[in-house]
Amino acid sequence: MQVKVSKKYLDTVVSIEFDEKKLTDALLQVSLFTCKDVCGKCQNTEIALEGNKTQESYIYIKRRCMNPQCRATSTLGTYKDGSGHFWKSWEIFVPNSTMPNAPKRAESIPSPTDDYDQDLPFN
Repeated sequence: MQVKVSKKYLDTVVSIEFDEKKLTDALLQVSLFTCKDVCGKCQNTEIALEGNKTQESYIYIKRRCMNPQCRATSTLGTYKDGSGHFWKSWEIFVPNSTMPNAPKRAESIPSPTDDYDQDLPFN
């Protein structure tokens, strides 16, 4: 059974075709791209699709939150038996101290009202 799905990531539409013998297998693959993309850290809906290939030929596909204060990612995982894929939980990269010149990321995303009381001209 062939199933096609189109998904918009920012300004790009990605079309993917799945060809499985069983309808349930095809729909399982399609389900990755039918849910609404919302960042699990800041609830932003501007999500980009990106990927990279390592020197060892590992391929990583990620959804990235485009909120500049967040930039969380959710990586595409593969079931151990190879039967399908799933999106891993959203995470924010926090470099450790052994990484030279690593960008610094906030541990939490500041709320727009965090400094509200301090910004008032009176107390």
